[in-house]
Order: sequence, then structure tokens, then C-alpha cells
Amino acid sequence: MHYEEIRDRDAIEAFLRRDSGLHLYELADLDDGFWPKTRWFAALEAGEIRGLCLLFRGFDPPVLLALEAEGEEGLAGLVDWAAPHLGVRLYAHFTPSLFAAVEGCFDVERHGLHLKMQLREPSRLRDVDSGSASRLDPADLEELRSFYAPLRTDGAEGQYALEPYMLETGHYFAIRDARGISSAGGVHFCSTQYGVAALGNIATRRDARGNGLAKAVTARVCRSLFQVVPLVGLNVESGNTPAVRCYTALGFERCGSYVEATLRSC
Repeated sequence: MHYEEIRDRDAIEAFLRRDSGLHLYELADLDDGFWPKTRWFAALEAGEIRGLCLLFRGFDPPVLLALEAEGEEGLAGLVDWAAPHLGVRLYAHFTPSLFAAVEGCFDVERHGLHLKMQLREPSRLRDVDSGSASRLDPADLEELRSFYAPLRTDGAEGQYALEPYMLETGHYFAIRDARGISSAGGVHFCSTQYGVAALGNIATRRDARGNGLAKAVTARVCRSLFQVVPLVGLNVESGNTPAVRCYTALGFERCGSYVEATLRSC
């Protein structure tokens, strides 16, 4: 096996398309808007990509994506080879089978097992009434930040990383009541260039839960996305049972698992 940094966007896409659900985020990072912030490292055999990892430099710390489907090989050696090129502190998503390789190169602070899910039965969206969900725009950014602020925990609800560009996509929605936003959600990205989108920041105010609001918001976001892209997915913490149940009811299916962790060079 041979390891090197690569910039052949077509070859990278061809490899990622073998399992589009698992590699949804990497596919989006091929988009012209994200591509300059990426570094790609490949395990090659006879000139063919056998494994691929991505360092995305658009966040601080940078994010490492090292995912492989069951039966694939190449990433363990690639992680070891690429480690000196990755920096001293990273946030990482990596396949559980890579624990030994990752822990051999970094001090690892684990943040739990997560699932990748893909919307494979969109017909289920028709059964959900989402008429109360209204579209948001960048003018709603501060209201959204106030909505998410009390929900930020270290538990299953996550950190709700909200960026202005997410509202600029036009695929962010909310349901309001007398107290303001009761439920909201949108996308981490939507790449019409590569036909992929990932849902993000789906949340409901604690006093408004149990009324199907998150389900309605999620359905509304998905309907909006399916007008412009054919592949919609999301990431969710495996222990967030209510969220997994909600997404499954809407037609999402599990297509992989990964570990989230903070990595620091040894």
C-alpha cells in the first residue's frame, strides 16, 4: 500500500460515491465553496484508492474525517502515515475499527458513538403535517442563537453549531408559539453541485417536547431539500433514542457508525 496526499477531485468523488451515505460530508466538501479548505490523504494500491481521509480546515480546531465501510482496508496505515501532517489538535470522526490506529498517534478524548442515517423512504414525509413550520433567513440568526443557548449541553443534544451560511441556504425552518421559537432545524450544508445535503441542529424547546414538533420541522426541511438534491442524510448520537426514533419514522435508515473525539498529538 502506498500513501500520499492527493488533489484529484474526480478520483476522490468516484471513491466516495461507492458509499454515499457514509461519505456524505466528504462529498459536500468537494463543493467549490469548501474545496479550498480541504486536504485529502489516500491509501493507494496499483493506482486505485483503497482508503481516504479528509482534513477540513474550515473550523478551529480542524476536523478529520476517517471513515471506511465494512470490508474496506487501508485507513489504519493511512492514519499512521498522515498523522504528522494533521496538526497538534483536531476534532475527529472515525470508524470504530480505527481506534487502535488513532490511539497509536494521538491522545484521544472520546465524545461518543454516532450514527450516520440516510433518507431512503421519503414517501413517509407525506404523512407528516408540517404546515406550521416557517422558513427562516439570516435576519433570524440572533433569535435562533437565543433559542439554542439553553439547549447546549455535553449530552445527546449536542452543541448546535450555528453558522450564518446555514440560514443563507434557504433550508432552515422553525415553529413558533407565544414564547417564540418552540422547534427549529436546518442544514449543516446543501451542495447542489454534488447533490447532497445534511440536516443539522434539529431541536425543540424543553417545555414544548412530546408534541411532534421536531418531526414536523425535520419533514419540512427534507421536503425543501428534495427540491434541489437527491441525497439527504444526517448524523445523530447513538444514545439519543428519541431523535433516532423520529428520524426512523420519517424514512431515515442507518448507513454507518463513527466515533467523535478530540485528538491531541502525543
